Amino acid sequence: MGQDVVVRMRTIKIIGIILIGLLLITEACSPASKAPTTALIKIQIIGTDLVEYWRPSTVAVSVGGVVTWLNTGVSQRAVISGEGLFNQSLSPGQSFNYTFSHGGTFTFHDDPNIEVDTIIVK
Repeated sequence: MGQDVVVRMRTIKIIGIILIGLLLITEACSPASKAPTTALIKIQIIGTDLVEYWRPSTVAVSVGGVVTWLNTGVSQRAVISGEGLFNQSLSPGQSFNYTFSHGGTFTFHDDPNIEVDTIIVK
């Protein structure tokens, strides 16, 4: 084999390694890879009025992701979908999971509170 052929083969190999590295970096930085597959929303006391709310009030998950609501409060709470997907009552210590099978922006609220919270599914 001539020296030119060996140099060309090494050059092609180096270019291939660089391209694979760029693809891996691009995949790691793509927006689709940013959305987690799970999210946890818990009851928390907010402010001095001791009212319990679901927090965080906005979460993002990937399609097929699971959101878990955990009642860490001291009273019965409800998590109600604005789109009619679920209506679950939770005693203190209980949790509820919901799997989001398609993308979109979904809302939920608590009973007796009327604050509307958001789930973004990417």
